[in-house]
Amino acid sequence: MRYALIPILLLCAALTTVGVGVFTLLERNREDQARQFAVERQAQLDEATRGVAETLEDVAEDLRFAGELMSQPGTVAEHRRELRALLEAVGQYKVIIAYDARARSGCACWTGAWASRWRARPCWRR
Repeated sequence: MRYALIPILLLCAALTTVGVGVFTLLERNREDQARQFAVERQAQLDEATRGVAETLEDVAEDLRFAGELMSQPGTVAEHRRELRALLEAVGQYKVIIAYDARARSGCACWTGAWASRWRARPCWRR
């Protein structure tokens, strides 16, 4: 009986060792995957942040350009043509509305389907 108990105890010890080894390996693998996921997620966030920052810089540049166009002396028709050319050139904007110092709409232009939605002249001056 004593001789039958020793192999069973050795088998239990071996199974326990294998179980602890597998658990340690799985835990280490899970930690590595969590670290890898965190690194990849941070890279995605950095890329998205760069994209948003570049887009905002482009918008700021376009706004400065539109401001320069509107600050030049000229008629409403000239300003309208300049704004429409900006809308056509940039393409990402559908509507540009310029306001004067008193926050009144000075000139507005829009493209495509927006013109029919607003049901107004493409450009006006008040």
